[in-house]
Amino acid sequence: MIPRILQHVLLAAAIVFSLTYSNAAAENISVSTKPLHALVASIAGKQTPPVLIIDGITSIHHMSLKPSIIRKLHKAKTVIWMGADIEPYIENSLKAVPTKTVLHDLSSHLISPDIHWWTNPQQAILLIKPLTDIIIESDPENRSEYRSNATMLIQRLNEMRSEIRNSLARFSHTRFLTLHNAYDGFNSSFGLTGGKAIEHNGTVGVKTIAGLRKELLQTNIPCVFGEAGENSAILNALLEGTNTRTGTLDAMGNNLAAGPQFYENLIRQIADTYLTCFSAK
Repeated sequence: MIPRILQHVLLAAAIVFSLTYSNAAAENISVSTKPLHALVASIAGKQTPPVLIIDGITSIHHMSLKPSIIRKLHKAKTVIWMGADIEPYIENSLKAVPTKTVLHDLSSHLISPDIHWWTNPQQAILLIKPLTDIIIESDPENRSEYRSNATMLIQRLNEMRSEIRNSLARFSHTRFLTLHNAYDGFNSSFGLTGGKAIEHNGTVGVKTIAGLRKELLQTNIPCVFGEAGENSAILNALLEGTNTRTGTLDAMGNNLAAGPQFYENLIRQIADTYLTCFSAK
């Protein structure tokens, strides 16, 4: 048997550990989705690693929160998200978080209320300053490190954007189709003027498909890009009998690990998918 005095010591230690763990869990900066989380993680570094609330979304048009995700929200001291217009699936759960939880809606810092804001690196760069301010607010003692990390992140994203823009420059007027309009921001940021979306916010009509099929058969559109995890029936109907090349994009980056490198890896992956199709003979 454990002596009574030792039992009291162990119990006291367990209580202290429990309180410490609970407080630490409650003080996390929690971020809604992987693209935004990657920016926060890059700025925060090792000082304040953020918690990712939602991982593995196949489509933001069809999203419901699991109990485990709701528990993450209720533990957070600070929650960073993109607002009800862009992330409506999280809005009701945020209404139920403890009143002490600080909510930061970043939507006011967007160029336009694009629900796929992250495919445009210019937009991501504009979010870095407000994100840095939020992180400093939660941990002012390490402000110099956060500002330094933010400066390096902006530099990396600008260098990446310049590199990708140069690699895609010869295809700036190439005509192509994407399954939906998630890539409008990417196309704009990298000067791709020939892109056109088949779907807009998850819908497409029979007349649209018929018109696009006629366009594919009569004009030179070398590439049509589907979406990972999306129904291929639309593309099958569109491409039957044509010689158009296809590629598969993944706006949500479900095949990429969350973390500081996620955002840059995602943008490079989209660019590589374009280049592979455009360059094929």
